Amino acid sequence: MEPNLQIISKTTGEIKQSTYSFAPLQTVAVHVTKANQIIVGVRETGEPFPVKGTRQVIVMDMNGRKEKVYHLDNDGQPIFTVPARIKSGNDNSMFVLDRLNAKFDGRILALNKTNRCKWVYNSHQRIYKKQTFKPTDLVATKSDNIIVTDYVNHMIHILDTSGQCIH
Repeated sequence: MEPNLQIISKTTGEIKQSTYSFAPLQTVAVHVTKANQIIVGVRETGEPFPVKGTRQVIVMDMNGRKEKVYHLDNDGQPIFTVPARIKSGNDNSMFVLDRLNAKFDGRILALNKTNRCKWVYNSHQRIYKKQTFKPTDLVATKSDNIIVTDYVNHMIHILDTSGQCIH
């Protein structure tokens, strides 16, 4: 929730300020890929809702050079509300847990370098007739399935690489 990333030493546990700054935006999610890319979700400072400003996912190299910024779709509309969690898959796809409101309703977006947003998962429609999808966290497995927890509704969703719920 700060504009600058901090570095934690593996050996000493000491926390130091890094040179990675996103000011005037604040960080809300950070992920380091197997290919040593740093992916950061950022938004404007202050309360997250209602949405008042920039919401982005930024891909950088280890030197802090921005390689890609995701913020608008192909129609020029904002992609994210609050990019709260970010994970990566084996094929360099990125998976973003996007919070939609203060009630923790959300969705999962899959991004790649060429197509921007590959797919969006909002929930399994047969399950969520009376309640809303409230994703809490996610992880990408070695087989590129995406496991999403919905702590509020006591469910785990397993998605395939096309964003379909397989279990």
